[in-house]
Amino acid sequence: MSSRTVKLGDIATVEWGNTSITKAQYTEHGIPAFSATGEDGFLPHAEHFEDGIVLSAIGARCGKCFIARDKWTAIKNTITIIPDRAQVDLRFLYSILNDEKSWRSRGAGQPFITLAVARSREIRLPPLLEQKRIAALLDKADELRQKRERVISELNELAQSMFVGLLNELPSCETKPLVAV
Repeated sequence: MSSRTVKLGDIATVEWGNTSITKAQYTEHGIPAFSATGEDGFLPHAEHFEDGIVLSAIGARCGKCFIARDKWTAIKNTITIIPDRAQVDLRFLYSILNDEKSWRSRGAGQPFITLAVARSREIRLPPLLEQKRIAALLDKADELRQKRERVISELNELAQSMFVGLLNELPSCETKPLVAV
């Protein structure tokens, strides 16, 4: 079976996040909550009980996606995407959707993605086994990228430490005021 083009709404349940919940209702502990900026708080209850994707639908990061695992809730300014696991792999779908530039948004000062646009988004979908293979390769590449970033950070810290150490070893110099001639 070859790849097919499908609409997101045909392979996933695509709905608004709970528009009656705001960050003001966050609690210190509880169920992870997602806003348009990602997982950034907790609520006392879950509205979803399976893995899914939260799409930032309004604001500066419009089009950014986040993977939500297990129990979670999405609040206003988001769209929730729960894939049909018989048709699409979550990680594969996330890799396609998590591209802010690929989303058709409206509004200049405050960009937004409508529910209709999200549901009608066309996706090229290979067979499920191929999706899983691609997702595994992308996960491995991301793991290597994260390791590289950690090594670069550690090397930067080492270079800074060596530089400070060398400065401390320099003999102190007497300074004299400049005299105008």
